[in-house]
Amino acid sequence: MRRTTALAEEAEWRGRERDVAWWDALDYAGVDAYFPLAEGPNPALAEAEARWRQELVSLAAWARRIGMPVLFTEVGYRSRVGAGSEPWEWQRPGVASPEEQAVLYRATFSALRSEPWFYGFYWWQWRTLPPTEPASDTGFTPQGKPALEILREFYAPEPR
Repeated sequence: MRRTTALAEEAEWRGRERDVAWWDALDYAGVDAYFPLAEGPNPALAEAEARWRQELVSLAAWARRIGMPVLFTEVGYRSRVGAGSEPWEWQRPGVASPEEQAVLYRATFSALRSEPWFYGFYWWQWRTLPPTEPASDTGFTPQGKPALEILREFYAPEPR
């Protein structure tokens, strides 16, 4: 059972997309982007951005090699202390940190917005019923949290 779990987690963020031999049959290549962006809790924006830059080196090379644009078919961060070091983790209890979630959202947008091979995100998770107490919610949704303002900032900037 442990081996299966480890492989499933690895497939989410550690290069398993490179095992697919038939990307040329598709219009876009998809990656579940749960890359660790921090060594520990409450990373600074600069740390998360630096970690993204490390990941982007191999992702950009892979995109060039397969000759197609890349979508993140899933990306997201819990609003929980430590979310940046294990962004794929969805069950472990923890202390709410909407601030850490917002830092991770900002770092993701900042790192990827000018990459020509990158075509977009599918953010995890938008709920039909948002949390009633967003400040204490440790889930993935940005609804009612500072990360929602980051989404608005990048998707709908104010007219100049």
